[in-house]
Amino acid sequence: ISGDKAGDMGIWLMDEHVGLLDTPVETIWSSSAAQVGATFNALRFQAREVTLPVVILDSPTRPWQMADSLWRKAWSYTEDSQIEIISSS
Repeated sequence: ISGDKAGDMGIWLMDEHVGLLDTPVETIWSSSAAQVGATFNALRFQAREVTLPVVILDSPTRPWQMADSLWRKAWSYTEDSQIEIISSS
C-alpha cells in the first residue's frame, strides 16, 4: 500500500498514519506527603492503536468497491494482524 507498488491494488497509504512508531507506555509513580518528587514503581505497556488512513480508488484490475471490500476483509476484529514496515533507516 506504499512504496514502489503503492496503488497496484487500488489502495494507497496516506502520510497521516498514527501509532506505528511509538509504543504507548504508562509509568506508575507513588509519593508520600513529605516526599520531594515521587518514586518510580513500574511501567505498563498499553494497547497499541494504529490508524492507517488509506485512499481507495479504481485500479487497472478492479473497481474501487472491490478494492474496498478486499481491504476490509484483510482485517479482523478477533484475530491478530501483521504489518510489515520496510524503511531505509
